[in-house]
Amino acid sequence: MGSYAHFLNCANGQIVSVETGNIEAKKIVNKPDNYKFDSDTKNFFKNISGQYNSRLCRKNLIKLGLAFNFPTTVNIELSRRCSLRCVHCYVGNKNLRSSKPGFLERMDESGIGDFFDELKSLGVFLVVISGGEPFIGKSLLSLLRIATEKGFLVEIFSNLQYLPEWFLSNEYGNFRIGRIQTSVYSAVSKIHDDITKSSGSLKRTLGNLHLLVKMGYFVEVATPLMKRNFVSWESAKLFFRKKKIAQNFSWPIANEYYGQARKNRLNISGENLRDFVRKNPDFISETQNYNSNELVCEAGKAIFAISANGDVFPCSQLPLPVGNIFLKKKSREIVYGESMLKIGSLKWKDIPAKKVFNFCPGINYTDAGNVLTQPEHMLNAINVAFAKKKGGKK
Repeated sequence: MGSYAHFLNCANGQIVSVETGNIEAKKIVNKPDNYKFDSDTKNFFKNISGQYNSRLCRKNLIKLGLAFNFPTTVNIELSRRCSLRCVHCYVGNKNLRSSKPGFLERMDESGIGDFFDELKSLGVFLVVISGGEPFIGKSLLSLLRIATEKGFLVEIFSNLQYLPEWFLSNEYGNFRIGRIQTSVYSAVSKIHDDITKSSGSLKRTLGNLHLLVKMGYFVEVATPLMKRNFVSWESAKLFFRKKKIAQNFSWPIANEYYGQARKNRLNISGENLRDFVRKNPDFISETQNYNSNELVCEAGKAIFAISANGDVFPCSQLPLPVGNIFLKKKSREIVYGESMLKIGSLKWKDIPAKKVFNFCPGINYTDAGNVLTQPEHMLNAINVAFAKKKGGKK
C-alpha cells in the first residue's frame, strides 16, 4: 500500500511494515535475508508458522488500518438464509426465509476472483463471512478456495447446525481460516432451543463445535445476554471454561437491520446488568469525553461491510448504506467516498455526552436512529447498574 508493504503473521497477529520503494513484496517474503532489516523484522519472517488465529490479528489490523488509512477487514453477508429463527436475530424472519441469492452467490468463480483482487488492492487482509448461515449456501467452497489462493485470512460466523462433507473431509486442502464463531445462548438445551426455535439445536451446534476443535480450527462462542438466557449465563461460562473454548458475552440486543421489529424488549434489566458487571467488571467500558480528536471507532476507516444485496456499510453493526457495489464499478469509490468518510471521521468531540459507556454508533443507529445518540433503554440500564445502593455501595 503506497510505499509500504505490510505483512501479517496469521498465527500470532504480529504485523511488520516495510518501506519497499520499488521492491516487490513477494521478493521480501521469499528471500528476507537478502535485505538489511532490523532484528525484529528478521525474526518476524523466521517465525510465521502456526495455527491460524484471527482473534490475535484483529486489534493489530485495526491499528494498521487507522495508522495508514486503509481498510484491513471486511465483513461479507453471504446471504440472509438461515436454518434457525432466533428470537433476537437482527436479520428478521422474512429475510431468513428468503431464497434470494447474495451478491457473491450471483458471481461465477472468475467474478469472485476479480472481487477478491479488488479487496486486495484496497489493502484488506481479513474477510469475515457471515449470514444468514454461510454453510447452507453453494458458493462458500469457491469463496474459501479463492480467498485462500489469494492470501486472505478468513473468519466464518455460523450457527453450526450443519457442516458439509467437503468441509469435514478437507479434500480441498487447508483453508486459511483464522476463526469460526458460533452463538450458544445457554448450556441448557431448553433455554438455547427456545431462543433458536429449533429442537435439538444446542446438541447439533456443540457436536459440530467439538468436531472443529478436533480438526484444529480456532473456535469461539458468542453469548448475547437477554432476558431468556440470563438465568443461565454463569453455567454457560463454566461449561466453556471447562472445555477450554473461548467465549464472549455481549449486550445489548440490537434492533432488526432490515425490518421494523423492536428487539430491545428482549434486553436484560438494569438490575441484571448490575449483577453481571459486578462479576465481570471489565464488561462495561467507560469513556470520559474531553473534546478529544480521537476517532470514536474503526467503522468506515479500518473496517467496512457488504450486505447480501450489495449495500456497503461502514461496519457490520452499522447498517447505514453508503453505496452499493452494483451501482459503482469499483468498491474503492465507495470505501473512499464522502458518505463513508463522514462515518470514518467521527471523533469523541462530536458526541454531546461527556461520559459514555459501551458507546457503539451501530447500536445507536439501529435503535435511536442517530449514530451519536445512545438508546434510552441502554442509558437507563447503565444508570441502574451504576447507581449507589444504600450504604454507599454500588
